[in-house]
Amino acid sequence: MSKVTIEKIAKLCNVSRGTVDRVIHNRPNVSKEKREKVQKVLEELNYVPNPVARALALHDNKIKIAVILPNWGGFFHSEINKGIEAAIKEFSDYSFNINVYKCETDEPEEYISIIDNALLDEVKGISICAKNSEPLRNKLVSIRKENIPVITFNSDIPNSDRNCFVGEDVLKGGRVAGEIISKLTNEGEKILIACGNFEFYAHKRRVDGFSERFNELNRDNDILPILQTHNEYKRTYEQIKKELLINSNIKGIYMANESVQACVNVVNEVFSENRHDRPYIVCHDLTKYTKDYLAHRNIDFVIEQNMFRQGYEPLSILESILIAGKTNIDEFLYTPINIINAENM
Repeated sequence: MSKVTIEKIAKLCNVSRGTVDRVIHNRPNVSKEKREKVQKVLEELNYVPNPVARALALHDNKIKIAVILPNWGGFFHSEINKGIEAAIKEFSDYSFNINVYKCETDEPEEYISIIDNALLDEVKGISICAKNSEPLRNKLVSIRKENIPVITFNSDIPNSDRNCFVGEDVLKGGRVAGEIISKLTNEGEKILIACGNFEFYAHKRRVDGFSERFNELNRDNDILPILQTHNEYKRTYEQIKKELLINSNIKGIYMANESVQACVNVVNEVFSENRHDRPYIVCHDLTKYTKDYLAHRNIDFVIEQNMFRQGYEPLSILESILIAGKTNIDEFLYTPINIINAENM
């Protein structure tokens, strides 16, 4: 018989793990109906509480968790924070103390410094989105040797011995973009790709996926040299404008980064007199800007990933490891890939 866990009981009762925990420890803020439903299942399954979890609950010990974010703002910051805040609320009864750190420079040395300070503060788990670099990989490997669970999200850090990655299957996301643009353009027409920074694993793998699909279609030569714009508006605007002015055969633009606003503005400027000749534009993330651009036909397709889940799920996984004692954690938890256009957003 498989082990009876809080997670299993929550699924059977169609309630949250926090609700199950409140019932087990006779805490308030649970409706009578849900309390009775959970108690019935607990009795039927002869549930025995995890002794570590019970000790933590009774003695109100705080399990410290560090969430480490890059210096990105905008949609990423707001949606990821919503997920983190939901997790904080959900797992408040587990005596979690979740501290959020934001990196200012995105340099490996700063991430490592933040991690060192968090370890001095006796954190028991880490959720992190960062550049993929050898110093940081080595740091995470050393952390894992101390049995501290590490969850990466949004942009993975492979070969770091992390427990799990939560986010989009970025290679597949890039392939989806390649498939869309291949259907909209003809062989011999040029394709421009703008990404943020290849040091972020997600950015590079999106481009890899796009290029992989075009290679399968024998259209490698249609892709112009990749632009790395570091998600900066001015750099994105200037580099795309330069390419559009020297190459009139650009018929598709794949924005594998966040600077879609710069792309739309420069395309509208260059094609102000012949807007119907503008290149097709495919990008990621359904933000307030991309919704507006879709509605006004300034862009054509958005490949959506669920940022909320990328903030929430790493903390949920850490809860299952540190509280429920779960050991069989899947290496990847991919969020769904949805294709959005003006007609279905």
